[in-house]
Amino acid sequence: MEFLARVPMLAWWEDKCVEKKKIILMIGLVLIAIALPLGFNNSYLSHILFMTVYYAFLSSSWNLVGGFAGQLAIGNGVYVGIGLYITIGFFMGYGVSPWIGILLAGLLTGLVSMILGCATFRLSGSYYGLSTVALLNILRIWFSENDRLFGLFFGGSAGVRVTWIGGWKWMEFVDKNVYYFIMLALLLLLLVGTYWMSKSKFGYYLLAISTNQNAAASLGVNVYGNKLIAQFISAFLMAIGGGIYGMFIIYTDPQTIFSFQVSFNIMLMAVFGGRGTVFGPLIGSIILTPFYELLRINLSTVLPGLPMALYGLMLMLCMQFMPKGFIDTVLRAVGVRKLKTFQSAHPQSGGEENEVGRT
Repeated sequence: MEFLARVPMLAWWEDKCVEKKKIILMIGLVLIAIALPLGFNNSYLSHILFMTVYYAFLSSSWNLVGGFAGQLAIGNGVYVGIGLYITIGFFMGYGVSPWIGILLAGLLTGLVSMILGCATFRLSGSYYGLSTVALLNILRIWFSENDRLFGLFFGGSAGVRVTWIGGWKWMEFVDKNVYYFIMLALLLLLLVGTYWMSKSKFGYYLLAISTNQNAAASLGVNVYGNKLIAQFISAFLMAIGGGIYGMFIIYTDPQTIFSFQVSFNIMLMAVFGGRGTVFGPLIGSIILTPFYELLRINLSTVLPGLPMALYGLMLMLCMQFMPKGFIDTVLRAVGVRKLKTFQSAHPQSGGEENEVGRT
């Protein structure tokens, strides 16, 4: 009996030890992430490092609505493109600093996402996901066919090159590692915020929505309102990432930034690492982004299309043998039988597949 009485205390102590190990591991990873670009003086490696944290940030942002809220967000890369064009448009057209431009882009993009959410979140089925894909194609055609929009020059299908001024005020740096550290800082803040959210009342509401929307609505959860909040935050963050990417890459065109490949990559990082987990998108980006970049650089000249074919084959194998993501597979391999995630409670369910309750 005494042993049974001590079991809760043992469980509490075990949880505390696990939390301390997580904190130590995260501090170590942060130190490694800071030291990596300082140890290499190579522009190609700097590019890969930036793209890794960039996609980790976008995928973690997507994960709020596509993972935790369980929505079928298959075209959400459109918010990246909107944020990019608004940021560089305000910068080149009105002389607005990109530091301010990315915030304006986030707010405007968030409003666009809420308009889509207001029109689709009360409907059953995959209407939200299809609406994002439709908007993605509409904007790609719109920006491709018009040199100027809203009085701003975007270059049409030829694309637009960002004017070089230079300096912190204009977010233009000769050293590309500066963009990496900016994106790394934003990623760390997002991961901390996501962890806090997963433990909050709002996080548990999203868990209920992801598991069963009708049941959540019957228990008093504001399904419609909470999905709109998650969507606004996700789109806001993705627009900020797009704005920073625009200043990093200098040149962009509608066919690239509004391509479905961007949306697919963002979604894939989270699904591969572990959708509905805090660190799943980060793990997915760390593994997939360098792998794809290496394939693209080394095999594109051997046979066009070969990198994408090998990339797709690897992903098919991963989805076959790791259906719940990389994190879940690793934990099971080391003996942890239950992964506490938002999707593990009801992995076959998805918010878009259930009829949305009206509250």
